[in-house]
Amino acid sequence: MDLGPLIAPIFGILAGLAVFLFGMSMLSETLKSVAGEKLKKLLERFTNSRIKACAVGAFVTGILQSSSLMMVVFIGFLNAGMMSLEQAVWAMLGAEIGTTVTAQLLAGAVSFKLVDLLGMPFLAAGFFAQLMSRKKSFKSAGKIIFAVGLILLGMDLMSDAVGHIKKDPNAKDLLASFGTQPVLGVLAGAIFTAIVQSSSATTALVIAISTTGAITLPGAIAIILGANIGTTFDTHLAAIGSNISGKKLAFIQSTVNVLGAIAFIPFIYQFSAVMAATSNELPRQIANSHTTFNVVCTAVALPLSAYLVKISGRIIKGHDVRVERGLKHINKKIAAVPSVALAQIKKEVLRMSDIALEMIKISRKALLENDLSMKKQLYEYEDTLDELKLILFIMVEDLCKGELNCEDHRNAAMLKSHIIDIERVGDHANNLFELAEKKRELKTEFSTKEKKELNHYFELATEAYLAGAKALRCAEEVHYKKIIKNEQELDMIQERIEKIESKEKEKKSAIIMVEAFLNLERISDHAKNIMRTLQQGF
Repeated sequence: MDLGPLIAPIFGILAGLAVFLFGMSMLSETLKSVAGEKLKKLLERFTNSRIKACAVGAFVTGILQSSSLMMVVFIGFLNAGMMSLEQAVWAMLGAEIGTTVTAQLLAGAVSFKLVDLLGMPFLAAGFFAQLMSRKKSFKSAGKIIFAVGLILLGMDLMSDAVGHIKKDPNAKDLLASFGTQPVLGVLAGAIFTAIVQSSSATTALVIAISTTGAITLPGAIAIILGANIGTTFDTHLAAIGSNISGKKLAFIQSTVNVLGAIAFIPFIYQFSAVMAATSNELPRQIANSHTTFNVVCTAVALPLSAYLVKISGRIIKGHDVRVERGLKHINKKIAAVPSVALAQIKKEVLRMSDIALEMIKISRKALLENDLSMKKQLYEYEDTLDELKLILFIMVEDLCKGELNCEDHRNAAMLKSHIIDIERVGDHANNLFELAEKKRELKTEFSTKEKKELNHYFELATEAYLAGAKALRCAEEVHYKKIIKNEQELDMIQERIEKIESKEKEKKSAIIMVEAFLNLERISDHAKNIMRTLQQGF
């Protein structure tokens, strides 16, 4: 196959695609900056029912012109606990419909000959509106107009280039094969979309090709079915650093789009015949096919959303552990009664103690089992402790400025001390996790003996802290004895640990082990501080 005559047209298509993608990106980013926050609030507010969530998902995606962007938003909402997985599925299915707006607008532009007519004027008008306007609103409007001009220019470039390519018999046969062998078209659409990371770009290219008559409706539909599969690649990338729910959402989107394509492929010619009756123009037929396919898939999947969530749970194991940020037991009204306020603050302090204990467990698993999967959760715990420390300390300080009886003063002083100790335990747990990361970076491992010893140190420190946490709830002698016993044992071990540090300075695992011990010993010290505060009662 002689590629010489095709080189210029291929680069023409790539140039047109680049201009189109740049325009789409600029349009999406500008619209997001202008109306993004309002649209996010709309999503937060109207996702309490499947119909509302689906409608809002379609509306917002239709405005922002990017289903990939919306999937990132949904995953962000899941990570922040702002919506449930099922609510995210409802909105995601709506976004599948909203993304078809691009195809409809492009088909309309082609039908009314707007690609040639408005491309250059929009580029000029948009550019000078940005350049000459001082008001931010006018600059944004100019940017939107300029972006639309780029999109139209990209379409024009692609159409011209395809017009040259279709003259080549091999290229013509390849495009024709997508209609006679739909599976090839689906694969081509999926691969191309995964590469360019935009189903809108694939749709635009198909519509541009259709204006030259180089592709049939069945072939175009096959490519678009593949584009719906390829666009899920973006979601899987976004879900890599996400929580379990984000990964499940990516799986559900892929499942819906893949099964939808599989269901349509056997009936692609019958479907094409129906879509051909919706318009006399091929670009509009393609856009209608795109919309119809996504509407049908959403209509089928929406009532099955609960089952999709269950299936995703069986495939992707695990659950998201959520931390309630901010205050849980306190409101402004209780501050009027100091004794009640202090009792509620103590509940928050007990909450802090539970969070710190979870952080110790996560750091132990990371250091001894090389399991760093809970990194994001640990940081969320750490942020929560920092927030609670700041809020609660200020509240206790404000209460102390008022008129408190002796018992309330004593309780307030004890609470301040407990808040500091618990927050510091969280810091040491965080340090331990960072040591686990350092161990991985250094590509070192503990020996069997080292692992056994470090596990023992973790047990001593954890038991001491747990005894302190129990003493906060019920100050019994047995808890005090446990803390003292473990603290004394750790103090005796410290002498031996210091000898290890001096003897094995070059051994990476020994250095990490010493640093880990020192943090665990400090956790035990804070447990002892909690005990002494309770005993002295200030």
